[in-house]
Amino acid sequence: AGPYEYVGPNYWYTDKSHGGAFGFNTETSIGAQLPVIESLQKFIPANKLWPIGGEYNRHCTTSAAGMNSLDVLTEVINNKYGEAHSLEEYLQRADLINYDGTRAMFEAFRVNLSNSTGIVQWMLNSAWPSLYWQLYDYYKMPTSAYYGVKKANKPLQLIYNYGDNGIYAVNESLINVENCKAHIRIYDIRSKLIDEHIIKVNLKDNTAAGILKLDLLRQNLFVSMELRDISGRIIADNFYAVSHIQDEYDWGATNWMRTPLIAYNDFKDLAALSAVRLEHAVQREEKRDITTFKVTLKNNSSSISFFNMLKIKNGHTELIPSAIWQDNYISIEPGQEKTIECTVKTDDVKDQSVFIELKGWNGQTYRFR
Repeated sequence: AGPYEYVGPNYWYTDKSHGGAFGFNTETSIGAQLPVIESLQKFIPANKLWPIGGEYNRHCTTSAAGMNSLDVLTEVINNKYGEAHSLEEYLQRADLINYDGTRAMFEAFRVNLSNSTGIVQWMLNSAWPSLYWQLYDYYKMPTSAYYGVKKANKPLQLIYNYGDNGIYAVNESLINVENCKAHIRIYDIRSKLIDEHIIKVNLKDNTAAGILKLDLLRQNLFVSMELRDISGRIIADNFYAVSHIQDEYDWGATNWMRTPLIAYNDFKDLAALSAVRLEHAVQREEKRDITTFKVTLKNNSSSISFFNMLKIKNGHTELIPSAIWQDNYISIEPGQEKTIECTVKTDDVKDQSVFIELKGWNGQTYRFR
């Protein structure tokens, strides 16, 4: 049964009795999965947007047992990242909680392939403007969880195991993987590269295997992973901010809804990341009724550009619902360049005022075409 309310990423690896990665979990979620601010502005009155209050509670669930406010999410934000002082800060932290938590929910079941048979996210989308249980919202806009789930379920993937501090290769494609290489880079919170590994990966289909055990964590770290084929092409990537302090649970208080946390990991040092401005370039290609935007981002700084969110908007600064990003909420290492594609209906971007908006955890919001 459940959980249906917040549990940390390590829950799915460590729990062996309730909702963790064993058997089949028919229906579960990490609770509040907030929409983007453009959606919030459509159903929360402008004078009620901040601070978080009763108007938000109306868009949670009607359960008398809980999940009827954002109190749990706010408690998690305050303990993990520090109190937010604006709606933008609150949503940024909620997005990271949502991305990491939902990604881990699926990844744990993949890492434990021999002991788990599946998991269903409750729910896919909302029947009205809601703040709970949604990979995309009432207005068809993806939440950060959508991209976390997409990342978690790539047929070939490298995954960080929050339970044993190991890195696993997972192959749920229909073919055996041979002569691939895992490139793993570990940075401290100041973006200093402190360890690097290149590991050969051969993996049968429908298999998960540990390929590296990280040393005991003594500080917060960034962990970057790339799986490359024999030609050196990146076929999967993943990126984590990992705390040296584990979430801890009151297992005796577990109910159908959740297992309460009694101690939280600590990411407050993420607030001190050095500011980064990414170089950018956009290539636009139109084929029949679909237009593709190829957005290239390059980090020329010495600091990691963390958790960047990309949006495409029209001249009225409205999001375009038909836009599908290949990836989002991405992190870019020093000296690294990434190209992210976005496909959209051509009819929706005929206006020359269409632009890309980029907002990073440690970067200002800026717009470009």
